[in-house]
Amino acid sequence: MATPGADRIARGEEWLQTNTLDGQKAHDSFMRIGEPAYFQEFGPGGYHVTIGFANPKIINNRRAGLCRNAASCGNEVKGHVSTARMSRPPDERLYGSGSRDSFAFTQCYASLGDPDGADFAFVKCDGDGNFDFTGIPKGNWKLTIFDQWNDQIVDGISTPIGLANTSGSLDLGEVAVHQWQANIYTRTFIDSNGDGVSNMDASGNPTEPGLALVATNIRFRDGSFSNFNNTDLNGYAGFNEVFPLFNWYVVETDTTRYKTTGVHVVYDAGGPTDGTPGGGKSSIGQYFANTLETNSLPSNLRVPGAVYCDAADCNGFSIASGPIVGGSSGPTSNLSTGRIDPPTPFGSYGWQGFSGQNSFLEFGKKLFADGENGGIHGHVVYASTRPFDDPQLLLQLSWEPLVPHVRINLYKEDVASDGVTPTLTLIDHTDTSSFDDWAQGFRSNGMPNMNCPGQSTSDIFFFGLQNQPNYLDWYNSQHGGSAAKVLPANSQFKCYDGMHNWNQLQPAPYDGMYSFPSVTSIGTDGKPAGSNCTACIPNPDTTDPYRSGAPMLPAGKYVVEVVVPQGYELVKEEDKNILIGDNYIAPVTQQFGGLGSIFILPDQAQVTNATNPQNTTNSLGRASSLPSHEGHQSVPGIGRSGPVRRSDSQPVRPQGNHADGSDLRARKVLHLHLNPRRGTLHRRDHR
Repeated sequence: MATPGADRIARGEEWLQTNTLDGQKAHDSFMRIGEPAYFQEFGPGGYHVTIGFANPKIINNRRAGLCRNAASCGNEVKGHVSTARMSRPPDERLYGSGSRDSFAFTQCYASLGDPDGADFAFVKCDGDGNFDFTGIPKGNWKLTIFDQWNDQIVDGISTPIGLANTSGSLDLGEVAVHQWQANIYTRTFIDSNGDGVSNMDASGNPTEPGLALVATNIRFRDGSFSNFNNTDLNGYAGFNEVFPLFNWYVVETDTTRYKTTGVHVVYDAGGPTDGTPGGGKSSIGQYFANTLETNSLPSNLRVPGAVYCDAADCNGFSIASGPIVGGSSGPTSNLSTGRIDPPTPFGSYGWQGFSGQNSFLEFGKKLFADGENGGIHGHVVYASTRPFDDPQLLLQLSWEPLVPHVRINLYKEDVASDGVTPTLTLIDHTDTSSFDDWAQGFRSNGMPNMNCPGQSTSDIFFFGLQNQPNYLDWYNSQHGGSAAKVLPANSQFKCYDGMHNWNQLQPAPYDGMYSFPSVTSIGTDGKPAGSNCTACIPNPDTTDPYRSGAPMLPAGKYVVEVVVPQGYELVKEEDKNILIGDNYIAPVTQQFGGLGSIFILPDQAQVTNATNPQNTTNSLGRASSLPSHEGHQSVPGIGRSGPVRRSDSQPVRPQGNHADGSDLRARKVLHLHLNPRRGTLHRRDHR
């Protein structure tokens, strides 16, 4: 990233960045130490990074040399900037969004100049994307549109302008420009009437209050983070610069303070937006998204318990009536891209989005009832980076993935008959989640967990997709698993990674999460259909159609235990690795600073260090022949036998194997106290 120097800003100069690699001001460039100065991705080689800037004052000052008098420069050129819209593949038609609304987060700029030379006129668009040049000479010119945050694509895209006379007015109308990246908009709100939809008044203002400072994040499906956000004072959390990966992300919202009533889901079908010819009709997608779906899911493949809507706003529809017999409700044809989903045990959404496309998630929330709790939620982290000496201080760093398929046990703590001795009783167990297992898995009725609308049988791509299995299911069938299942509708609604699958929003977990009480299956009505919990009580909230009577942990003290998988070990005090990097080669001479500070040199720079791969000596950097025998002193904690003790774990001794065959030494336990107060207890530090 490059910015003009502070001295230039102090002089009042304005420099606007004109180019980007993939959107945003930063340029992604991955270089190793000693890499050549040029690289080749396609075409001729070039610099790793090239950044350009435009100065509006310098550009506009050039016009004086083109206009000898006012009569020779009497033209006006105007227009308004909107978003260019791609259609769902294989349709290659492009449309204008009809409005600047979906680019409202960035200031647009317009510049006019010679196709083979410098620009000579520059203006900033108004809030609606309108631009207006005056005093333009006749000639053949080019119009370039770019923006403040470099989210609009400039490379190779310009509009030719032909002015045959010395005066006149040329109205270009709508000038649609492409966006580099994808967008998803969320709102978290108090669902006052329990319908699962953020209701609006006639003016488009929400009638239900938003929830502020609710963590709303986008993860990669391995559980590592892509984007962080919190809701604003009105409950909104939008993401405008999400790279279209051509595969799935996972969007999550927090459930610590409030529980979910329902989720209003609207994905973008591509092509003309709502409010323009050929698009759907909705308020939520007006000039943002196309909510008209021409290839809807058959009823047996819909999200269990969801309410499908004929218009994306879902006015008049509600999730409050509870689980629907048969799996879903709503019209059977002429559907929109909008629906209302019931709450799920994991609460997150798989999302696939593409350039200039806009999708929406509205999370309805309400308070936990008296005597109700949200259980225990957590995850298991692959601790690739360990920056602290004390493992209790560790947290998941954004680039660290989570670990799927890890056995997690839940114990309830009680007291023995003597009234003193604590006892632990195993009451529940589960495995950490796997995105792949869910995305390619099946419900209890044999239907796939995830099914993606929008794909047509008249599309030539369908003939390559036809009758393809879920490949993880097929792989398992070849390695001791049950026979691979045949996908419904000749695989027309198969979900997969790729642009042809287009924008999708489906309930899905990311890797490595767990929750208690466990949920072993979800019924066709969307309610949990089974649990491993042996000590749960019925949920007391009779007003909640999806949770009433479902298993709930009673108030009490609990211990969560992670069974460390083969090949892994728990992070301990000695595992700090943040100092590890490229080997440091000490210079022949060393220039020390003033004697006011003393620094510990890195491992590789120390003398006589047995861990130095370039100078493998002994004694750990200490002289062992001193009369004081300093090098022979015992150091607490080094070479000491016995179990590792930590404030959040019990000592684990080699005393045989657990009933499930796992070694007791490969276990970590966390003591948790679940109160009868409202909320969900989150523990996310298994590493």
